[in-house]
Amino acid sequence: MFANPSSTHRFVWVYIALVATVFLPASAKAEVFRARSGTECLKVLKLDARGFESRESGVPHDCMTARYSLDLDAPPGSRTDLARSYSLSFIEYGGTPADRLEERQWAALQRILATNKKKYVVVFIHGWHHNANIGDRDVQRMHVFLSYARSFLNQRASYRGAELIGVYIGWNASVWRQGYLSPLDHLSYRAKKSESDRIAKKVVSDLSEISALLDIQPGNPAADKMLVVGHSFGGNILAAGLKNDILQDLQGYNGGTPLAPPLGDMVVMLNPASEARNLIDIQKLVRQRRLKFPINQAPHWMALTSTDDWNAEEYCAKTSENKEGRSEKRLLPEECLEESEAKWDTATGNAFNYGQVLLNGNGSKEDYTALGHFLPTREYPYGTTHDLTAIEGAKFRTEYWNGIKADRSVCDTAQEWLPELRRALNNWDTFYASEPRPTKFARSASMETEYQLRAYLYRRSIKATYSARYNNEPYWNVRTLPNLITDHSGFMSYMLMCMLNQFVLDDPAGTYPVR
Repeated sequence: MFANPSSTHRFVWVYIALVATVFLPASAKAEVFRARSGTECLKVLKLDARGFESRESGVPHDCMTARYSLDLDAPPGSRTDLARSYSLSFIEYGGTPADRLEERQWAALQRILATNKKKYVVVFIHGWHHNANIGDRDVQRMHVFLSYARSFLNQRASYRGAELIGVYIGWNASVWRQGYLSPLDHLSYRAKKSESDRIAKKVVSDLSEISALLDIQPGNPAADKMLVVGHSFGGNILAAGLKNDILQDLQGYNGGTPLAPPLGDMVVMLNPASEARNLIDIQKLVRQRRLKFPINQAPHWMALTSTDDWNAEEYCAKTSENKEGRSEKRLLPEECLEESEAKWDTATGNAFNYGQVLLNGNGSKEDYTALGHFLPTREYPYGTTHDLTAIEGAKFRTEYWNGIKADRSVCDTAQEWLPELRRALNNWDTFYASEPRPTKFARSASMETEYQLRAYLYRRSIKATYSARYNNEPYWNVRTLPNLITDHSGFMSYMLMCMLNQFVLDDPAGTYPVR
């Protein structure tokens, strides 16, 4: 785990920062990538099996908003009552002061949201080295997420006719127009972290406007739904942009009934490149006011970070190193952990710390440690709150065209399991829930899939170590084993997507109706 940077390391990184300051200005000119509109954008588009947009001339993938069909190879006898399409809109940010770069994008999205149909809005905010350009890897990941979300909706009778609306938030996070990664791009930390902080308030304000247009009732299957996801610096946009709103909500909250989400139904940050202070200030206020959240309080702010410092026995039992393919040599726990070093998110676990020292000097640990890597102690009970691992993974790869296939995207409903676990044990663990366990969401022989979520930390040296969790609070800072999120960008996991959609589409906490 990262320690306070040495004087030598600080000198080296300060020198690099000075070079970066010369070559990479704090706010390079932002570019609009999705500016096409008109009749050609009314076409229903199709992607290849991987979910990549085509660069062929005449294919209007640079539309501000477009509808995509998932009917490429629908097998004979497929159900005709299931929706097989979704829309994807783009909103791009930049400028001084921070604002939307193309107002026509906002107007096009408003027209889509104006329909009377039930809606499920999924927002994705990309991170460092990405943009909204055709072929960007994060745009492809958004299409994959929407493919699986369409299937999850179809598996729930109350959502089968719902309109699935994707919203991709683009911003000036890449040095190169095509999103190419180069050594020079790595020197842009100062510029891009500052840019994510600068636009955070405006992005969150606009997302709040979108949420206000929907009928949001967490846990109610008859209401509209909204999931907001940010990765890396996109997670920082959410953590920084929502912090003051959350603190204000907590000042007016006195417990007793579930606290409403700050944005949509749920906000999720994947490997957030955001300082721990953006959460710890919230945790401190909760404890200072001694707030007590009810047993049916659902999480609505969730950070998920692929970390190290796991118990060796658990890591080796649940990762692929010791599966049948390597059975000729079963690794010792120490060897297994050594091989795992490249699989967790070192970008936020190590590089982020140095980058923050460059920005802010050698300040407090809360300012230079990413929020997902801040481990609590009994003396300082703030930081991470839960552990999440995969017990049994899907037998198929997480791919765009597997998302719409019913036999490869099973995601059972998850209703009211959280209060039962909370009543049974303070340090609850889904692995010890009564059968059928609520987190085993695909039970067929070919698709048995299960994750394990627990309200304590199982670290390398101690089995049940201290957690920052407090009184059913809705702010979950979750460590994930690298078998669920691999390194910084390996978050496109069918299992993870199902879990997040269960928290939004279903009612694991029994929040609705409020009781």
